[in-house]
Amino acid sequence: MAALEMLLDPTVMLYIVLGTLIGMVIGVIPGLGGVVALTLLIPLTYGLDPIAALAFLAAAKGGVTFSGSITAILLNIPGSPVNTATLLDGHPMAQKGEGNVAIGASAVASALGAVLGVIILVLLLPFIRPLMVMFGPPEFFILTIVGLVAISVAVKGAILSGLVGACFGLLIAFHGFNPVTGSARFTFDIQYLYDGFNIIPVIIGLFAIAEAIKLMGQDQIATDDADIQFGEGRLAGGLAVFRNKILFVQSAMIGLLVGAIPAVGGVIAGFISYIQGKNISSHPEKFGTGWIEGVISTEAANDAKDAGDLVPTLALGIPGSASAAILLGAFILHGLQPGPRFLIDHIDIAYAIFFALIIANIISSVLGLALLKPLTRLTQLDTGTIVMGILCLSIPGAYAINNNPTDMLIALLFGVIGYVFIRANISRIAFIIAMILGPIAENAYHQSLMTSRGSHMIFLERPISLGLIVLAVAFTLLPLIYTSVKQYRVPT
Repeated sequence: MAALEMLLDPTVMLYIVLGTLIGMVIGVIPGLGGVVALTLLIPLTYGLDPIAALAFLAAAKGGVTFSGSITAILLNIPGSPVNTATLLDGHPMAQKGEGNVAIGASAVASALGAVLGVIILVLLLPFIRPLMVMFGPPEFFILTIVGLVAISVAVKGAILSGLVGACFGLLIAFHGFNPVTGSARFTFDIQYLYDGFNIIPVIIGLFAIAEAIKLMGQDQIATDDADIQFGEGRLAGGLAVFRNKILFVQSAMIGLLVGAIPAVGGVIAGFISYIQGKNISSHPEKFGTGWIEGVISTEAANDAKDAGDLVPTLALGIPGSASAAILLGAFILHGLQPGPRFLIDHIDIAYAIFFALIIANIISSVLGLALLKPLTRLTQLDTGTIVMGILCLSIPGAYAINNNPTDMLIALLFGVIGYVFIRANISRIAFIIAMILGPIAENAYHQSLMTSRGSHMIFLERPISLGLIVLAVAFTLLPLIYTSVKQYRVPT
């Protein structure tokens, strides 16, 4: 009730609607997606009340997912990576003249998937909260190691890519004064580095400016003669979700569960849901040919996972997805530290974010159907206009955080570094999460040793800590075991 009272404040509601609209506009432009949307919007929240700021960002996160399905269906270009699985049946439907049917199904599945995911999450919170009080400094330290290993292994690309990104992130995290000894590290007598790198300019450069540099090499995202078909059928598509209730519920549950696994994210959730939907379908042979069940299964999972990836983000301080990693940086900016104590000390804020996510998904689905043509026309902007828009928001945004011109230089520097990471296939997500988790791991490590009088056995003597060590080893070895088994062939 306290969370609902916060959200019913007219100012907060205005920010939710505004965040949803901005998220939809950015989400419909292929190549940008939720990570860039949140990166550009974080500086705009500086000085806002934390509830309004976080509701604004959560709404933008919710608005991106559905709008990305519009271009996936009509143009065969996913607006966001999480909409990739929607291509399999969405665009074939558009080619058959059923694009509006697919978009109607996507809108209803997205909105209801988010609602169902949040409801289940709210029901589970009373069982999650008591577990959080069992975490002390040793568990915190090992948990951050598990998070770094899991994210390094699970990010797109090779394991080495994730580990290299995480190592670079840790290197940047340890600039500045040592919190235990007070000695300066890697400052090179530069006054700016005494407090370490400010995370927001780093995020802005690594994602927004790096994406702008990448877009400079493209002429246009979608051509003017793209096969965009509009017509009737949105209502029929929406009703199809209710005719496939079992498929919808299964897909939403898969999205919620997969989203709760750190670093896995919506792309995998969408494909797993698609495969399982095909398994239970009475017409599996029609999947991939423009079958509406394929659209329902992917879009229900995509939006339910937004609720799921908030579980490790808020309860453990380990992001559940790329966009959740950026959201985690926003929490830190506004003086809130997600982790085991967050669901105990700030449960009202957690509920407010969940409800803002529901409102945003409903608004985005309704407005997406109403503003379908104008949103689709955004994809025909030339990349120069998009690049200038990103730069005009990101560079002043980096300055606005602390009114420090050096932050703009840092953003530009990490923009170049981010582009190099893209070209070298080094994970930027692993980098930024390591930068966030590094100071937490360092503090927890020293607190653990002070508690045990310098004995490292404290990490093995506590059951939860020992279990997390086993989990970290498993995360490291399982991909290697999987690769070995996959290469093995049984003689016939």
